[in-house]
This record gives sequence, C-alpha cells and structure tokens, in this order.
Amino acid sequence: MLTTPGARTILPDGPPVGLPQNITEIRRKRLASPLAMIVAVGLLYVARDVLIPLALALLFAFLLAPMVRWAERRGVPRTVATLGTVLLVGALVLGLFATLFSQLVDLARNLPEYQENVMAKIERLGSDGLIADMRRVVERLEERRNLAAESGAVPVAVVDAEPDRLATLTAILGPLLAPVATAGLVIVFVVFMLIQWKDLQERLLRLSGQGHLSITTRALEDAANRVSRYLQMQLLINTVTGLVIGLGVAAVGVPNAFLWGLIATVMRFIPYVGPWIGALLPIGFTFATSSGFSEPLIVTGIVVAAELAANNILEPWLYGTRTGVSPVGILVMAVFWAWLWGGVGLVLATPLTVCLVVAGRYLPQLEFLHVLLSDQHALPPSARLYQRLLSLEPEEASDLVEDFRESQGREALFDDVLIPALQLAERERHGDELTDERSQMVYESFATFVTESDGSQDDVEQEGPVRVLCVGADDVADHLSAAMLAQVLLHQGVIAKTMPQGFTASDLIERVAVDKPKMVVVSALPPAASIQARDRCRKLRELFPNLPLLVGHWSGGEEELDDNALRRLREAGASQIVSSLAEASAHCRELAGADSAPRILDSLPSPGTEDDDEDTAAPSGPRSVAEG
Repeated sequence: MLTTPGARTILPDGPPVGLPQNITEIRRKRLASPLAMIVAVGLLYVARDVLIPLALALLFAFLLAPMVRWAERRGVPRTVATLGTVLLVGALVLGLFATLFSQLVDLARNLPEYQENVMAKIERLGSDGLIADMRRVVERLEERRNLAAESGAVPVAVVDAEPDRLATLTAILGPLLAPVATAGLVIVFVVFMLIQWKDLQERLLRLSGQGHLSITTRALEDAANRVSRYLQMQLLINTVTGLVIGLGVAAVGVPNAFLWGLIATVMRFIPYVGPWIGALLPIGFTFATSSGFSEPLIVTGIVVAAELAANNILEPWLYGTRTGVSPVGILVMAVFWAWLWGGVGLVLATPLTVCLVVAGRYLPQLEFLHVLLSDQHALPPSARLYQRLLSLEPEEASDLVEDFRESQGREALFDDVLIPALQLAERERHGDELTDERSQMVYESFATFVTESDGSQDDVEQEGPVRVLCVGADDVADHLSAAMLAQVLLHQGVIAKTMPQGFTASDLIERVAVDKPKMVVVSALPPAASIQARDRCRKLRELFPNLPLLVGHWSGGEEELDDNALRRLREAGASQIVSSLAEASAHCRELAGADSAPRILDSLPSPGTEDDDEDTAAPSGPRSVAEG
C-alpha cells in the first residue's frame, strides 16, 4: 500500500484488502461446473454416432461379464470364454430375429383378412349412436370432395419410366446399412471390452490418480454391480412377463402369439412407455382377429395380470437391492436421453442414470447428480423432522419419530434424530432466523416427542438412591437433551433424574446435597451452551470437589469443541467430556452402576409435573419435560 503526500491511500492492483487472494480462482471454479456440464452435453450430442455404439457395447459387456467370469473360473481362457459367450448369445439373438421375421411375414400376408374383420366390427359398433353420426359426416365430406375434383379435373398423361434398379436397391438397403454397421461395431467393442476388462479398469484407475484408488475402485465396483444386477434381473423379469403374455395369447387362439410375447419382452426394456406399447399391441391385434369381443377382454385380463405380477411381485423379489435411482429421476433422465440420443437413449436411460448416480455418490464435483437422482432422502432424518415442524406438519413429524424409534430404538432416535434436530433449531434461534411463535411450537413438539418416547408399557423405573443427576446447562434445548439422557439411563438400569427447567444455582446445589448422586451430567447443546456448562461445573466443583462431573456436548462429532474450549471446561471442573448419548450412557453405567430391581411403569408423569418430595420451578418459554 502506498501513501501520497496528501495523505491519500492508494491500494495496489489485485483483490481488495481483507479478501482472499485467490478470489478470482474461486469465481472461476463456480463458473466451471455449469460450463463443463454444457460442454459435456454438447459433446454427447455431437459425438453420438461414436458414443452410442460404445454405450451399447458397455451395456452388453455388463450383461455378459458374469457369464465370462463363470467360464473363466472353470479354467477356460478369457479370450475363449469371451468369444464363446458372444457367439452363443449372438446365435440366440439371430434365432429370435429369424423367428420374428417369419412371424412378421405371416402377419403381413394376413393383413387384408384382418382389415375386413376390423371393418365389420366397426360397422357393428357404428350402426347407431355417435359413431354412426360421425361416419355419415365423413361420408358427406368425401362426396363433396369428389364432386369438386370432378368439376375441375385436368387430364394427366401417365408415362411409365424405366425403373432404376440401382436406385431401388439403394432405397431398400440404405436404411438397413446404418443399423447393421452399428451392430457390427457394438459386437467388436463388446469382444474387446470383455477381453481387456481388467486392463480397462486399470486405465480408469490410472486416470483418476493413484491417490484415489480406494474411492475409484469402490465407485467402479458399485456401478458394475448395480448395472449388471439391474440388467440381469430386468432380462429375467421381461422374459418371464413376455412368456406369460405369449402363452396367454396363444391359449386364446390369437395368431402370431410368439411375436406378441417377444414384443412385450423387448418393449419392457423401455421405461414407462415400453410396457404400455407391449400391452396394447396384442390387445389391439386380438380385437382385429377375433370374431367377437370376449377374446380381447380375456387378453386384456392376461396382460394386466402379467404386468401387475411383474411390477408388484417379481421386481421387489428379484431385484433385492434397488438401482438407487428415484422414479422421478428415471423419468426425467429418460426424457433427457431420448432427446439426446433418440430411441437408443430411451433404452439406455436407466443404466446410464445409474452410472451417473454412482459417480455423484463418490465424486464431490458430481454430488448434485446423486442428490437430484438417487432414491435416498436428500435430507437426513433430523433435518426432515425439523423441516416438517417448520412446515406445520406435526402428524408427519410424529410419524417419522415413531417409525425411527420402532426401527432403530430409543437411543438412536435421541442421538441421530432429536438432538441433531434440536441443534438445527438452536442455530436458527440464536441466529434470529426462528420467530418466537415458531420457536415455541417447535420446542413444545420436541418435548412431546421426548415424553411419548417414554410412554410405553414396557418402560421401567428403578427405586433407590439417585445415581445420576442430569442437568441442563441453560435453556429448554439443554433441558430436553438432559431428559433424553435420563430416559436412556433409566431403561439401561441406572437410576437417573433431571433438574426441572428454570432451576437456579442454589436449587442445583441443594438437590445434589440431598440426593447425593454418584455423578452429575451437565447437558449442553451447541452452539451457545459451553459458557453455561462451565459455570455449572465451576459452582459444583467448588462445593463438591470429589463429585464426578460429565459434560455432554451433544454435537455428534459435527461441531466439536476446539482445544481452548475443552481446556476451559476441564479447568472449570469437568471430569469427562462426551459428544453422544451412547458415549455418556456408557460412562454413567461404568461409574454409577445399575440397579438390579426394575419394575414396570403403569404410567409416566405428564409434561410439567414433578415428584411430590421435590421442589418445583415454574417453566419459562416452551413447556418443560418431567423428571425421570
């Protein structure tokens, strides 16, 4: 910095004083991700002629890799196993295509007969009513068009031109050349991918950097397992569904039953749209070939039953583990890949989306893909609970708490859901982001959750001297967390009680002197309870120098105390500092012991009540939780 004679300060070139020197680099990184996504989408579109065969080859490689590994484990060389697997699958596919072609030829030969049958049914349906009126309107319009054409007719001379055989041959074979060339390229890619599978994996690991071998290996294994399992199970389910539909159609007597079963199998690989096409085609064909209306109804019942069984029985049973993609994510990505690569993109949508979700799970730069597309909750249970309370949805919040308690247990509910949610509320309350009215509602809901978690008939209480006294450092959130710890200890056989909300220092000292607990736990919930916890410890340590004092700084490891805060707590008299209820209960059981004579509770005190032999204090703010 330079100073001029007139006391004017001239700042040097570069970022302003006080800002990071690499602020330009930070801005560049923020712009890099959207630009990279735009460039990636552009490359996917421009290079689709090359990338589509590669994607199809990778898809078939994932599908055939288990067969190759199976043969290789039995002593077959990898090259021989690969070639044998590809030839076997290729022969099977060619056989299916040959049968499909013969079925299509037979269908084309009988189309005039089916057309007459359809017209006869339409005539039967259109003999009266709306269809008949519409048909008469169409006939009148057709008559007027013919009259207008005859009145202005111009003679036209028709000259037979010599047909160009080369042009005709090109017109016939031209559309077939591109698919055949793509299929040949896919086969070549599949063979070399399967033969060089390990080598390709090592090259991907090398590109990711040798310092990230563990993450990259897990990502590749996760993607390969998910995609391979999805393809295998999808092939099995689609084949079974198509077989059921084909046999059902054949039992009714509909021609070309194999064709409709095969179409149903293939169409089910296309998400959402495919099953509908595969179901409507045999129903429509049955309507065209049958003489009455009972056969189409029977085929409709068969198709609907097969699809329901596939969606509700086979898929949940055979998939076991899901693909990891949400239904909305699959739908959105199906539209995206169809727009980008057409029909092939629609078929590849699910496997490609699975790979993107896995990449987002392991690569921080692509984490947004995992958040947007995966079937996992975007928010942890604690944040979901707090959001439900803020949205004034207490019933959903209560259901979430109850489901978690039944599946994970009381201690996990407190440690993993209620205390982190309380911490979120405390942060926003201290940051003036939570209004007083909403704060009152939130904390009353938390008090209800804590009380209800201790209200079942199998809860227990021990009689005898108090072994652990749980003390809130300052406000209602600290008191609630102390009540949670007392509940956990109570159900583990340790006699624990809490101080009522709003107690004074003299109340605490008197309570410790009367109850003579073996240890005291000061419950402090971040971000603003450390000072109050130190004050509680200091006052207790002055009068009870030999009393074990445990401070519960309920951060779950996410907001750990720094070295200075830890040192100050120890200087204030804290014997031990823990961050979770599980850790605190372990220390309490070790130091305070457990009672061996539990009894069943008939009921628990309602919120806001105290024992008869203890002093009570009027609660301030949200309602308090009763002592254990």
